[in-house]
Amino acid sequence: MFGKQYIRRIVMGFAAAALVLMMAPVGAEAAVYDSEVPGSVLIFPKFDISDRHETYLRIKNLSGLTPQDENEITLHYYYVCPSCDSANRLRKFTAKDAEYINVRRDNPPCEQGYVIAWAEQIFPAGVRIPHNYLIGDATIVKGADRSSYDAIAIQSPLPQGIPTTDLNGNGGLDFDGNEYAQVPQTSYFDFWATRVNTQTWVATQQSLVTLLSLDVNSGQENETTNVDFSCYDDKEVPFSANYEFHCWAEVPLTYIDAMFYRSNLRADHGWCEVSPATGETMTIIGLIEDQTYQLTTVDAQTNLLKRVVRSTAARGMSHDTVPASTAFTP
Repeated sequence: MFGKQYIRRIVMGFAAAALVLMMAPVGAEAAVYDSEVPGSVLIFPKFDISDRHETYLRIKNLSGLTPQDENEITLHYYYVCPSCDSANRLRKFTAKDAEYINVRRDNPPCEQGYVIAWAEQIFPAGVRIPHNYLIGDATIVKGADRSSYDAIAIQSPLPQGIPTTDLNGNGGLDFDGNEYAQVPQTSYFDFWATRVNTQTWVATQQSLVTLLSLDVNSGQENETTNVDFSCYDDKEVPFSANYEFHCWAEVPLTYIDAMFYRSNLRADHGWCEVSPATGETMTIIGLIEDQTYQLTTVDAQTNLLKRVVRSTAARGMSHDTVPASTAFTP
């Protein structure tokens, strides 16, 4: 008869084989994340506490894997600045928990940037785990104006219960189809052409684009991200532009190219394809916001016409399914 040690080796071999089979489909297909379903990582493309803005993050843990009075996961999240400086924070989550984060109270190291959050086990601390139960959204408020958007959820292909997602032990979050789903190569957004009051030359309507890269070694000097815009107006007339940033940027489209002015475009709206410039490998994720402004009285001190934001509408970008690998290093 077979000995106990022999049987144990066979059982462990079958278990390892099963794990490989469970992992293979996602890695082999190199799946891009699906932001419509819960994930193990959340990306909030923009937070803003500048110039009387406030940002509020809502994060929900949909899991019911443990009793509701027990801590189930630690949410580890980083505020990433345009300069690539960063700061981390921790929150404990129970099953079916929802947390509301006032960004200003977290005292991030900058007034604008993005947030990346992921699931870790409670003990031992600092160990990332697959936990495809996280969803979230953000609300940005300034006075009476408020805009909201959904967080980007990135799934892990690893089965629940795996000790860690850091398969290669490099300490980074690898969006490579093995640890976490890959990111798209190209994104798309539609825009409003910028309208200007011809008497005051103040913009009354415009679109702003937020761009970020996950190719970040946080707190270190990072390479410049070079982005190509391939755009079309509402009559399918093409034009192109280029922009460079480091880890995060938000700019009116007219800062990228004057073609986005209504007077130059000679169209009310259009759409753009955003991708890394030729020869570049940095990945790009983003957000688009349409803003309309109300013109008010002339400021007595500056003799300039005041402009206040009347309304802001934020939305995420669409994307293709061509996979690209990247890594975020805390």
